[in-house]
Amino acid sequence: MEDHDQEEPDLCPPPRRGLASLPSFHANSFAKEDSTEEDVEEEEDGTGSDGLGSDDGAEFLQRDFSETYEKYHAESLQDMSKQELIREYLELEKCLSRMEEENNSLRIKELATATQESRIRQLEQELERLKEENRRLLREGEPPGH
Repeated sequence: MEDHDQEEPDLCPPPRRGLASLPSFHANSFAKEDSTEEDVEEEEDGTGSDGLGSDDGAEFLQRDFSETYEKYHAESLQDMSKQELIREYLELEKCLSRMEEENNSLRIKELATATQESRIRQLEQELERLKEENRRLLREGEPPGH
């Protein structure tokens, strides 16, 4: 038994190579006579040979990350004791409460800002109206012939 390694195995998979570390092949990297019109179109419209644009690739990576995270999170919750789960739940409740308070605070500030902007627009309109009235009164008060 002593000959077995007592250290727990590393359950985290090795990091995947990101897209940036993979060699990139573009139509420009081949000789001009090897590139086809399709290659040029793919390069211009931002899609690759797989038909996925950069947004689709990012969406795939986001979805893959979310799925992996959910699996890991579910496993970690299953490994918790009842007491740990209760503690985690209470922490999440506190966090939710703080977020709701912050959200309400931001909404109130947003409403106040919108109200202030509306008041500013009203005052600017009133100012323009008064300037126009002032110009009209100046014209009326001028002696004829000026």
